[in-house]
Amino acid sequence: MKFNFRKFSPNKLVLKATSVVLQVLLLIGLVAVIGYTIVSSVLSFSQGPLALAFVILENALLVVVFIEVYLSVVDFFEGRGRSLIYVLDATVSFLAREIIIDVLTGPGSFLDILELSGAVGIIATSRFMLYRKRLRRPKKHH
Repeated sequence: MKFNFRKFSPNKLVLKATSVVLQVLLLIGLVAVIGYTIVSSVLSFSQGPLALAFVILENALLVVVFIEVYLSVVDFFEGRGRSLIYVLDATVSFLAREIIIDVLTGPGSFLDILELSGAVGIIATSRFMLYRKRLRRPKKHH
């Protein structure tokens, strides 16, 4: 079998290897968060339904963040152009998680919650504007 040096691209190899490593790490993190959620849920079961609901909600939102970041990485390396939207979605999910944690645990100040909510509003507006821009873009005909 002959090796075709013209089709070999070190840049593509580096990108592919980086993509695979990042995807594997994110999947390991996702599995770890799901495992942690299960263990935490079992342990918090004895503390009552409110504690159980809090643990499940907090960790479920973290799972959503991992999934959004994973989709962003996959999309970025496949070059489909939705990476920014996934990053914005992950950021909104993470900030919503932080707001919920602050509200339920109580150590956060009203100003902190207001700032996080403002950031969510700005990011959601940006995402909406990006989505509308994509809808207006003329489709390419091959």
